[in-house]
Amino acid sequence: MAKAATISKTDAVREALEAKVTGNTEISAWAKEKYNLEIDPSHISVIKWTLKNKKPGRKPGRKPGPKPGKKAKAVSSNGDTVSITDLEAVRALTGRLGSANVKRLVDIVG
Repeated sequence: MAKAATISKTDAVREALEAKVTGNTEISAWAKEKYNLEIDPSHISVIKWTLKNKKPGRKPGRKPGPKPGKKAKAVSSNGDTVSITDLEAVRALTGRLGSANVKRLVDIVG
């Protein structure tokens, strides 16, 4: 007789793969027979992908940002760096003159 469902679907799929059960429908039938778990074959596909691509020891979440105290720099197309101070100056100029006038200045200066 089948056991009570005391195992997660992911663990059931992992166990089925270890038991050399391969196809998604076969894994679904195996989990139903062994643990009385209803697992859709498309869900099994997602679980198998997750098991394959999960990196050990790494928690999911945001990627680490720049270190504190380090200034970010933008690089222009000609290789010159643009500092945050430069960008702040352009922002202040835009606030004082307006974006249309700053664009005109850029066109004049080149």
